[in-house]
Amino acid sequence: MRGHYTARPPTVVAPLRARAPFLVRDWQGAISIEDAHRRNGPELLEACAHKTAIPGVVDVAGARVETEEEIHDHLRTALEHIDAGRLIAAPDCGLGLLTREQVRAKLAAMACAAHAL
Repeated sequence: MRGHYTARPPTVVAPLRARAPFLVRDWQGAISIEDAHRRNGPELLEACAHKTAIPGVVDVAGARVETEEEIHDHLRTALEHIDAGRLIAAPDCGLGLLTREQVRAKLAAMACAAHAL
């Protein structure tokens, strides 16, 4: 029967933090990290220490607008692992799912927090 499989090959899913060193080791460009909705942990940031890193600091999965302090703390944590000259604040991917007012409020908070650093 077409498309019907009785057996599936085994799948091994390693946590992203375990794969991070291998994923970023040879990457030459900037690395965007979805990090606001679910924090990845310091291991991923450490793996990006010598790269330009773009961590998501604004959650696009919810309507709640993060405070400047929350975003500031997120960026300060990233700065413990990544040089300020290689750190770019950004939202997680998917702002198109929010209202224009929510997007403006979230980006304004992000810009203020980043500027305060």
